[in-house]
Amino acid sequence: MASLLAAGFQFTWPWFADLLILGALYATLAVGLNLVTGYAGMFSLGHHGFYAVGAYAAGFVVTEWSAVDPGSASGLLCFAVSAGAAVVAAACAGFLVGLPCLRLRGDYLAIATLAFGEIVRIVIENTPRLEGSLGLFVPRVLMDPTGRQGEFRLLFLGIAVVLLAATALLVRNLIRSAHGRSIVSLREDETASELLGVRTTAYKVRAFVLGAAIAGLCGWFYAHYNGSIGPRDFDMMVGIKILLIVVLGGLGSLSGSFVAAFLLIGIERLLTTGVFGETLKEWMQVEYALVLILLMLLRPDGLLGKRELSDLFRRRRGQPTPGRGAP
Repeated sequence: MASLLAAGFQFTWPWFADLLILGALYATLAVGLNLVTGYAGMFSLGHHGFYAVGAYAAGFVVTEWSAVDPGSASGLLCFAVSAGAAVVAAACAGFLVGLPCLRLRGDYLAIATLAFGEIVRIVIENTPRLEGSLGLFVPRVLMDPTGRQGEFRLLFLGIAVVLLAATALLVRNLIRSAHGRSIVSLREDETASELLGVRTTAYKVRAFVLGAAIAGLCGWFYAHYNGSIGPRDFDMMVGIKILLIVVLGGLGSLSGSFVAAFLLIGIERLLTTGVFGETLKEWMQVEYALVLILLMLLRPDGLLGKRELSDLFRRRRGQPTPGRGAP
C-alpha cells in the first residue's frame, strides 16, 4: 500500500491523457482488424505491417515537406496531406498483399500476413532513408508542444476520439449494408456464399484493403503524436496486441473492441509506468499470455461475443435485439 501511495503522483492528467489517447488508438486499430477477422472471417497476423506503412508514409511526407511553422496554414496542409499519403500507402499495401494471399485460408493466411508484417519491419531497419533502427524523427506541424504539453495532449485526444468514432461508424454502416452482409457471409460459410453468387475474392480484398487503410490512418496519427517512429513501434508484439484486443472484446463486436482496448492498455500503462515497481515492465508478454489463458477458460467468445453494448441494454429493458426476433 505504501508503494502505491508513493507512486500516486503518477496518476495525473498526462498519465490519464496518454492512457485515453493510446486506448482510442488501439481501439481504432482493433476496429480495422475486426472488420477483417471478426466480420470477414480472415485470420490476419500482419495488421502491424499496415500500421507501420501508414506511419512511415506520413513521416516521409512530413520530413520531405519544406520547413513550416507548427499551426500555420502550411502546417495544417502538411498534416492533411500526410494523412492522405498514409491511407493510400496502406491501402495499396493491403491490395498488393490481399490479392494473392486471400485465396489462402486459415493458418496459411495467418502465416502469409505475419510474413508481410515482418518483411515491412526488416525493410524499415535496412533502409537508410528511413533512418533504419535509429528511428525516424517526425517534425511537429500541427502544434509545438514545448511548454504546452497539456494543450497538445488535449488536441490529440480530440483527434483520437474523432478518429475512433468515424471509423467505428464507417464499419458499422458498412456491415449493416448489403455489401456488409456479403462480407459477413464469408465468415459464416464461404462455399455457400459463392454458390449464392457472392464474389468472395472481391469482397475479401475490399475488407482487407479497408482494414489496412484504417491501420494506415492510425499509423499517421501515431507518427504525429509521438514525434518519432522506429521499427520497435511496429514489431510482431504490436500485431499480437491488436489481435488480442479483438479476441478479448469479441470477434464481430465493435463495442467489445473499445472495452478490451482500454482494459488492456490500462493494465499495460500500470505495468510500464512504474506504479507497481520498475521490474514489472518486463512482464508485458506474460500479461498477454495470462489474458489469453483466462479468456479461453472463462470467456471463449470474448467479453461481448458478437453482441454490442446496446444489445445488453435492450435486453435489460426487455426489448428485442434487432435481427433477433424484432418485428
